[in-house]
Amino acid sequence: MRKIAVDERLLNVEIVLENRKTAVARMTNGKIILKAPLHADSQQLMNWLAGKQKWIQKQLDREELHKINDDEIWILGTKRSVRIIHSNDTVSYVTSEGSSLVVTVKGNQNSSLVIEKFLRYEVETVLNRILKQCYASTGLQPNELRIKKMKRSWGRCSSTRIITLNANLIHCSPEFIHYVCIHELMHLKVMNHSSKFWELVEKYEPDYKKIRKSGSLLPM
Repeated sequence: MRKIAVDERLLNVEIVLENRKTAVARMTNGKIILKAPLHADSQQLMNWLAGKQKWIQKQLDREELHKINDDEIWILGTKRSVRIIHSNDTVSYVTSEGSSLVVTVKGNQNSSLVIEKFLRYEVETVLNRILKQCYASTGLQPNELRIKKMKRSWGRCSSTRIITLNANLIHCSPEFIHYVCIHELMHLKVMNHSSKFWELVEKYEPDYKKIRKSGSLLPM
């Protein structure tokens, strides 16, 4: 296991040599997985990775933003403190007290599971509310809406007019969520990212360039 330093933090790097033509890196729980061709030199790979400090920091920021723990969590672009209370109640639930979330957990139930269930409910509520506004303003609506966690995109629109949105949008600002919804709805008209597509996006989200840039720290 090799290590790389990023802003005084040492990260583990696992190099996986396999039958492939190019090198690719991804991060999972603060660990970098570097996949490369069978003949690749390990030191050259580490030198290549060292030149990607901005990318590594971006991945760390993304993981921090979406981390669920017993201390704090990001919801709709705002960091909320989390307080866990174990009780003898028959059900677990989450309430809001100012800028804090109070998670009441029955017995020995895992608090992370309670938070995950809460976030799932919240993201469905928020997305349905924002999409309702977008449907009204654009006159467009998909044949089906799906919400699930995705690692590589905020949203997808299929040729069969099915829109899939990333459940992790619950961590993002309402402005960014609105932009993603408009983006995917415009794919119902134009499936590619041509100039015509971006003109349509701008029609319904004039500040899309600024909003899109603000979401650069978020997982795509």
